[in-house]
Amino acid sequence: MNQVASNAMYGNPAQSSYGPFLPRPSVTFTAGAFGPMSPIQPVPVDQPAIPGGFPDPRWWQYPVGYNLPTQPGSEGFKLASFAQLQTIASKYNVARRAIELRKDEIAGLEWEIQLTTKAAKAYQGDHKAMRDFGERAAAATRFFKHPDPDYFDFTSFLKALLEEIFVYDALCLVFRPKYGKGLGRGLLGSDLDSLNLVSGPTVRPLLSMHGSKPRPPAPAYQ
Repeated sequence: MNQVASNAMYGNPAQSSYGPFLPRPSVTFTAGAFGPMSPIQPVPVDQPAIPGGFPDPRWWQYPVGYNLPTQPGSEGFKLASFAQLQTIASKYNVARRAIELRKDEIAGLEWEIQLTTKAAKAYQGDHKAMRDFGERAAAATRFFKHPDPDYFDFTSFLKALLEEIFVYDALCLVFRPKYGKGLGRGLLGSDLDSLNLVSGPTVRPLLSMHGSKPRPPAPAYQ
């Protein structure tokens, strides 16, 4: 039976919610021997944004209940779980030596806050602008010498940060704001008070209805 005729005869509860289905002649699918047969009615999965309109497509077919609390990294998308990566990094001495060597190399680099080439040309001859930059650079340098209160200095913070990258490939930094009345009390007139390094394997990204990252104010991480 023609799909449109069948829908009109027997009714379909989804039709009243989403509007009439698109016509699809059955002869397109049933003409000839051993055909694919007529497909099921194209019932939308999600509610349309506009009543009577078409719903947005999902980016990918994520598992049902994806946002329910589960162990991060256990969704089946990683070649190795966070626990396996931790075991390799701690038990396999070749991997641990390579990680420590790279951490020492990066932590041994000198760093300094300087003007970009474009900014240096723009500031050339402007003593007031250069003095302002010097003050801001000094404030930023003081901040990054001790960015996370849970670590003694920048070197210990950097090595912990590199550990998260080299072992788990899952870096997570929380930009901690200044609390209290008023704004602009943090670094360089911002609200930034400090950085907090959070272990990447404890964080699990969440999905919106359409499989993308949820937009504010909805939570995007668990």
